[in-house]
Amino acid sequence: HTPAAVLFALHPDQGLLRTLAGHLPPVLDTLVRTPGRPGTRPGTGLSAAADLRRRLAGRGEEERGRILLELVRSHVATLLGHPTPDAVGADRAFQDLGFDSLAAVELRRRLGSATGLGLPASLVFDHPDSRAVAAHLNGLIDDGSEEQDASEALLGMLDRLDASLTAAQPDAGTRPRITSRLEALLRRWQDAHGDDTGRTRHEDDDALDSVTDDELFDVLDQEIGLL
Repeated sequence: HTPAAVLFALHPDQGLLRTLAGHLPPVLDTLVRTPGRPGTRPGTGLSAAADLRRRLAGRGEEERGRILLELVRSHVATLLGHPTPDAVGADRAFQDLGFDSLAAVELRRRLGSATGLGLPASLVFDHPDSRAVAAHLNGLIDDGSEEQDASEALLGMLDRLDASLTAAQPDAGTRPRITSRLEALLRRWQDAHGDDTGRTRHEDDDALDSVTDDELFDVLDQEIGLL
């Protein structure tokens, strides 16, 4: 609570810190190493963002603002060690609340995970209180940014899957099962969204039904290089 930095020796109670994990100020929160801390598990951000969108769906502007303000204040309260969001004034500047650069970075990370949005590093500096941040999030979600970020997250998961498949060395008994699962996923995707031409697999099946034998043989010959 003072502008001066003080160096001192500290022997922390690790058991107590682990018990309070998620409710500590940033300077102590970084000392705690616990498996599966909130916001760090793969997929947690996506499910939290999906839940938030469900809560916002069909709500009026005032209600959406209230939900997002509650979200911001709850994360701010957690970062500052307050038991409830009531201790965080909606219009009180983060600087007056005791925010430092570490808290600003952590708030951006937590809100990005909770909303599924790609938030700028300057979030807290550009929007200096909880109400301003909530209004900013509302605007990003309204303009469709969350769909873009969800698509980017999906592409990221595909990249990780690609890397896993490249590095994998499955045995002969497992390879057919993996191949079957991948083919089933691709079929379901094409059924739901079509291929890159916009045609669904069912449309392609209908087109194949109308192809003559000679036309089909010509296509096959071209594919395997006989023509």
